[in-house]
Amino acid sequence: RDRQISRLPLSAATIESEFDREKGYEIKGLNQVQDAIVFHAGTKIENGKVLTNGGRVLNVVAQGTSLATAIDKAYNECAKVSFQDNFYRKDIGQRVYKVVSKNS
Repeated sequence: RDRQISRLPLSAATIESEFDREKGYEIKGLNQVQDAIVFHAGTKIENGKVLTNGGRVLNVVAQGTSLATAIDKAYNECAKVSFQDNFYRKDIGQRVYKVVSKNS
């Protein structure tokens, strides 16, 4: 069966070099993500808590029967995760989706 995948990176909001970013913020809501897979990049575990530890913190990956469904799921699941100064782009996959839709 056909499946489409969407990946949405969550990062620290600042754009300075990785060494200038604040680290050690608790990441909340990871246990609420149920319809996607969360890949850890800039995280660490300390005292039983998952904390930020770099600029590109997490990647939320979702799948669906269409690209639009996969993108929607990724955004919905990403909204469940929070940490201080988190950021994710609101246009991920939109340009590709327009091209695919136009050519279908």
